[in-house]
Amino acid sequence: MTFKMETRDIPEPYIRKALEQFKANGGKTIVELGCMRQPMNHPPLECTDDCGSRCDGHSTAIFDSVGVILNSVDISRAACDCAEAHTFSSKTNIWCMDAIRFLKNYPGMIDLLYLDAWDVDLDDCAERHLEAYETAKNLLHKTSIVLIDDTDVVWFDGEFHPVFGETTHAGKGELVVPAMIKDGWEVAFTGRQTMLVRG
Repeated sequence: MTFKMETRDIPEPYIRKALEQFKANGGKTIVELGCMRQPMNHPPLECTDDCGSRCDGHSTAIFDSVGVILNSVDISRAACDCAEAHTFSSKTNIWCMDAIRFLKNYPGMIDLLYLDAWDVDLDDCAERHLEAYETAKNLLHKTSIVLIDDTDVVWFDGEFHPVFGETTHAGKGELVVPAMIKDGWEVAFTGRQTMLVRG
């Protein structure tokens, strides 16, 4: 791994690129594990320098603006409240519950699965995102997309450290990306976020 202490990319362009592929595939259903956690003071796809987080943590509002079925799940009531305050589509549902339990009971197929539930500084972050993929595996089809946030950082010595390198999968993607590649998925792009599609 190559460590480089510089400013990380913002997530919004990665989400936008994933949504372009989602639309091209005729996608209709998004499942997001990990709701937005920060209030937003601008339209969903208009990040500006005035936005203190530069669209970090605004994924639910961005997905909601597409107008397709969105199921966003978070175990934090505060995160769910934030998401509910920034979503307006009648097709959006916010679920305050454990993400794995939600996936085990999900009744349909998933066109876009967004993995952003367990923070990188948690000891079992990588394991939990792998578990989420393994649980959702039978809900994904040949044109499904999986997008994973925070695949460019590791946590040690009490702080985040950005990781750079084309073949490096760190953070939330440390275990799930290699497992998906082994299952025949291909990395479409990687960096702050990593998107995988069927090979």
